[in-house]
Amino acid sequence: MYIIQPIEDAVNAYFKTSDKAATNLNQTPPVCILGNMSRMTSNFQLSLELSNIFPIGSIVRHLSGSAYEQIMSFARELRKSGSDLLVEEDLAAIFGRARITREVEDVFKKDVLRDTAIVPIHEDSNSSLVLSVGSGPTVNRAITSKDRFYISTVIQLSLLGWVHGRASLASAITESMRRRYELNVEGATTDPSYEGVMGTLEACSSQTSSMNWNDYLQFVENRIQRTYPAYQHQEDYIILAPSTILASMDYLCMVQKWPESRKMTISSQRGLLTLIVWAHHLLGLSILIKGIPGGDIHFLNAEKRSPQLIIIWSLERDTPHLFQKDTPNVCLLDSEMEVILRTSSEDIELRELDACERLTLGKFGTVLLRREFSTTSSDESPVLLSAVQLVMAMAIIIVKKLGRSKDPSKTVAPSSIEHWQIFEAGSLIFDGLRIDSKAIDSYLDLVANTLSDKPSLESLPLPRALDAYLKKRHPNQTGLLPVNLRLMRLASVVVVMASVSGIGGCADLPILANLNVNQRSFVSSVQEKEGTILYDPAGLWQPFCRMLVGPHFTTEDSAMNENSFMVSDFGWTVYLPSFGDHDPASTNPERLFVRKGVPTNRKTGERKLRVRDIANLADFDEMMPCRHITDRGMTYVPRCLSRVIQRTEYYGSRQNAFHLDIAFKVEELVDREDDRKTFDLHMSYCKLHYGLWNTMLTPPCPHPKTDESSQCAVTKLGPGVAAGTGLDWKEEGEVDGEVPENVCVLLVRGDRRSRWLAVQNAAHSDVRSTMLRTPDCCDDCAVEAALAYPGKWAVIL
Repeated sequence: MYIIQPIEDAVNAYFKTSDKAATNLNQTPPVCILGNMSRMTSNFQLSLELSNIFPIGSIVRHLSGSAYEQIMSFARELRKSGSDLLVEEDLAAIFGRARITREVEDVFKKDVLRDTAIVPIHEDSNSSLVLSVGSGPTVNRAITSKDRFYISTVIQLSLLGWVHGRASLASAITESMRRRYELNVEGATTDPSYEGVMGTLEACSSQTSSMNWNDYLQFVENRIQRTYPAYQHQEDYIILAPSTILASMDYLCMVQKWPESRKMTISSQRGLLTLIVWAHHLLGLSILIKGIPGGDIHFLNAEKRSPQLIIIWSLERDTPHLFQKDTPNVCLLDSEMEVILRTSSEDIELRELDACERLTLGKFGTVLLRREFSTTSSDESPVLLSAVQLVMAMAIIIVKKLGRSKDPSKTVAPSSIEHWQIFEAGSLIFDGLRIDSKAIDSYLDLVANTLSDKPSLESLPLPRALDAYLKKRHPNQTGLLPVNLRLMRLASVVVVMASVSGIGGCADLPILANLNVNQRSFVSSVQEKEGTILYDPAGLWQPFCRMLVGPHFTTEDSAMNENSFMVSDFGWTVYLPSFGDHDPASTNPERLFVRKGVPTNRKTGERKLRVRDIANLADFDEMMPCRHITDRGMTYVPRCLSRVIQRTEYYGSRQNAFHLDIAFKVEELVDREDDRKTFDLHMSYCKLHYGLWNTMLTPPCPHPKTDESSQCAVTKLGPGVAAGTGLDWKEEGEVDGEVPENVCVLLVRGDRRSRWLAVQNAAHSDVRSTMLRTPDCCDDCAVEAALAYPGKWAVIL
């Protein structure tokens, strides 16, 4: 419960003593007593208009005792979630003046409160790191407070953050608040910091992601398409211009307050989908789209009032990507349709907002294909089915082509992603469309017989129905069409999502609708090249993070995201498979783990969107013994010479992330005289993931297996094989005469933590490849498996 009762009581008392002002509020808005509107400057008129909208962000002063303590306590809770009390109050003073429709408010509360929990994600039950699912301080106050301006603010910011890049949205809001202050708007304050607004937007997005705004956007778009069959989705219909943001901050609440005497117009369809959801669904205004081919479209409110917001559809601007050069004019009108106020691009100096519309993973591909082929019908058209068939076939071909690489010239292993994972991800992404596995198999057989089993994607033939559709739609175009590129990128989404463990539980995961975020991944390589395509440890990780966070994940925020092994946004978290305290042989480096929730310190309640390894920390203690060969000859005893006696995770809090250091205390038996040495190692999850990525697993064998923790009997060693301590192989040189054997067995058997350290160290060797024994392979067969390959090997027992 985050209600600050003394503040509410003070505000309510203030309202009760202002009955006269409240009565005037329901009457007509102010008019210009001079009778000549041209004599009145716009900023004075705007101040006059807004002065009659009762101020809701009054700061309650002279508090002491428990009231002060409650305020400070709540301010700390907000700060822990990434938000800020004063920033939220400043935003509520603007967005909180508008009243949200009861229907949307009820749906919002139901959705965001549906799942609220603290979820452990580490094998260690005492770990400080957990995931907080659902609402946090910002949303809890909005939902439980008697003052509706908080819920109004959170709902509007949630919508705006769903469709725009938060960085550009924070800039637009900050700049708009500054301009309002310069115009002497009633109640305007100097702009809060960009970082403060950004933090509040991040908190809103993370705590309200269960509210799927795409359902509302899709409803509006379907309504338009029924009237205008030639309508085609464009990103520009989603993005609001900065001038529209500035105008809507004040115009919408005035139109809502005085429906008979105030109206609003916007001179083009730029951002109309978002604006209609904002003005009609959230605020209950009647809207008219005027001049659209097929006839005007009305979105009426419950009172069926005449249009309060008029959007002028411009045929001249009905072309993709022209809106960026043409910012719409937004006007506030009186009852006689005379212009009172006008806002244009000249009123705000800001670059365009970034389009970051989100779609939930369930039906992600279905929505994009229906947009691509301009259909709202629930029927499965041959074109849609052909497109699904092609995308799924391309995903299977991509997986066949991928190989894990240690360096640009060396393949560690082919991709471990299996067909069933491709189809599991595809059934979620194309929910509502039929996936014909037999047709896909037939298509793949055709490709293998006419091209190869690893062809370039751009050489693939199109299925018949899709080919006929595109030739009819683009009769004069040859070569690769933009739609082909989008289908290839959609196939890469299927591949990335197929790598997610338990993908079936991620239907509500909101990811970017813009497929261009994948263009820097393996897509460009598989598009153009035949044969095997090598990809590194970031090959799956970075594309997923860009789809979750945005394209700036690897550009603008590179410093913040460097060494991050856990990334969160919009209430969901992805982390590397190396995270935790499990055995490396049970860990697939090509798996990603995605869970609902935000990384949280269990003890303090602090939330962060990143968990990072501490950079530039020395891995090894100077007291660590050098590598030591203990066994040569025909036999040896599989055992553990380097045992981890303590493993501790240390978490620290920084501005944008939690920082982690994994400390290992190791006891190593140096020789047969029981000369034991104890030393410390420091490790990171990113390095562990890198090591496992560059490690090959042993194949299963038919022999009986022994208990991993039991003492093993004498085992064959043989010529060309040695055994020794396992944690110092990184610096072995090409001409090092100490270990001439082709295979060296690293004696870390039965200690999963020591096996992780051996994996991380050996995988960095420039001399040896690394092979890790799995539980379904005996010690003898692990060595034989390495001997079957050329070159030098380190075999980790």
